[in-house]
Amino acid sequence: MIKDAEGNWEVAVALPPGRHEFKFVVDGVSCCEPGCEGPHQGCPKCVPNSSGTMNRFIEVTKP
Repeated sequence: MIKDAEGNWEVAVALPPGRHEFKFVVDGVSCCEPGCEGPHQGCPKCVPNSSGTMNRFIEVTKP
């Protein structure tokens, strides 16, 4: 990851088409994406994982 001029951390990852789950972890602690705080009930981009917490997901389509 790199820090941009505004102090935000970012990374670019080339993903193949399909559904990909992810979670934000800061200093070993799972955290939420800005704008998606809370229990994620009804969040259209959140799915339960095998640990009993929630993951976000992204659908990658063909270019």
